[in-house]
Amino acid sequence: MKTSRQFFISSFLTALVILFLTIPPTAHGQDGPVIVYGDSRHGHDIHRDIVSAIIAETPAAVFHTGDYVTTPDQEDQWNTFFEIITPLRDAAPFYPARGNHDGDGTSFISRFSIPQGTSWYAVDLPDLRFLVLDSNAVSYTHLRAHETVLDLV
Repeated sequence: MKTSRQFFISSFLTALVILFLTIPPTAHGQDGPVIVYGDSRHGHDIHRDIVSAIIAETPAAVFHTGDYVTTPDQEDQWNTFFEIITPLRDAAPFYPARGNHDGDGTSFISRFSIPQGTSWYAVDLPDLRFLVLDSNAVSYTHLRAHETVLDLV
């Protein structure tokens, strides 16, 4: 059975109320929502509140769209980010995407221990496939790698 959800989203420029249907529970036991959020490099108290709200939803998976820190070579910023999300990573699988404030691909991959060893990958959940791409990597080699991931669809 599908469930209707309503969310309020705001930014400096606009505010939206979005209504959508969540995926139905599957025979594989995935009955929590898949949550996507990002740009958590500012407002650590707000980020903590967001993490608590996500955990309360008992998600099946969490995707972060990037921009974890303001200055990627500042280790204290990464330490704060990981301190905030530790309870979230304990509660659900956490899938990161590289944002334009997150340093080079090598640093990103090593911080998150992405199994495929790239900043782009596919995630399979019951009845769903998510593609995590890295639009910061702009070269022929990277574009060919994205095509390889898109071939997985």
